Amino acid sequence: MVYISVSGSSSSKVSSEESGVDFIGSGRADSDSVAMNGFDDSVADSKIWDIHDEGLDFYENHSTDITSTNLWVKKQFPRLVKHWQSSVDKGSTLHILAIGSGRGQKDAEILRQVKDHFSRVSYRVVEPNYNRLQDLQTRLVEKAAPEHVSFDIRLEKACTSSLMDKKFHLIHLLHVVAYIENAEEYLLQCYKQLQPNGVLLVQIDSDDENGLAFLDGVIKASNERSGGLMKGFLMTSQLENVLKKHSFNYEKFHYAGTADITECFRDDSSEGECLLHYLLLQENFNITELTKDTRKQILAHLRESSHVKMCGEKIVIQDEFDMFLIYKE
Repeated sequence: MVYISVSGSSSSKVSSEESGVDFIGSGRADSDSVAMNGFDDSVADSKIWDIHDEGLDFYENHSTDITSTNLWVKKQFPRLVKHWQSSVDKGSTLHILAIGSGRGQKDAEILRQVKDHFSRVSYRVVEPNYNRLQDLQTRLVEKAAPEHVSFDIRLEKACTSSLMDKKFHLIHLLHVVAYIENAEEYLLQCYKQLQPNGVLLVQIDSDDENGLAFLDGVIKASNERSGGLMKGFLMTSQLENVLKKHSFNYEKFHYAGTADITECFRDDSSEGECLLHYLLLQENFNITELTKDTRKQILAHLRESSHVKMCGEKIVIQDEFDMFLIYKE
């Protein structure tokens, strides 16, 4: 049985007959009303979240992030499966909590890696954006799920105590901790909810030398900052300091990807504008007040940055990421 929990006001557009799942809780299904499409409830931020989501869609479709992450999962998860098999009794359930799963492309690969090695798999998914959750449901539940995998799919924010009502063998936050206020406290709570031999998987932007040079350059190009969407850890060093502070046992993996940002440099490109705004939102720029001069400075910096390369006729930006496997003793 699959349950989808919807939080918000009352009137759902999708019935259990139409979706093949049962909805629990009450909720409104349209995307502009549920949790403001993100981890922040502020009505004032709703327009910024809309811009963020449009830019994120374009970024995901023109970057190697999902492909690179799934290749990493294929390489690393076989040994994680063996790690869990040592503590999950035959016939018992592997419990997974996926926080901020988006459209489920990465979860589909994780599920592929674990589903054939355990008698039962319980997969809880949390995502605050209704449209993304619908795609996730199609990708995971309707197309990929065998009978021994059960889903608990929730339309809600990550920072809710209701998520932590049981222990999990895997909790993952893939490009999520930047959005979570009081990120240290939240990570400690996640760690607490791990089963013995459980794993907390965190993906985050790297602050390698090239990444820092790019960030510093953009800051110098403009001082227009917001208190913005990114309330948590933006870079690896912030996360790693917390892990060391609490003496956690962890592994760190570094990898690089690319994103085609050519559209940002095309005049009157609505997709390019959304993408540029998304990139700036990642650095907490106040995009609603971005001036033409500031935009010009930022684009000039992007062209000159060592972080940006020409690839034929395309302009690509190099993304540096770190993946952390944090082990519960």
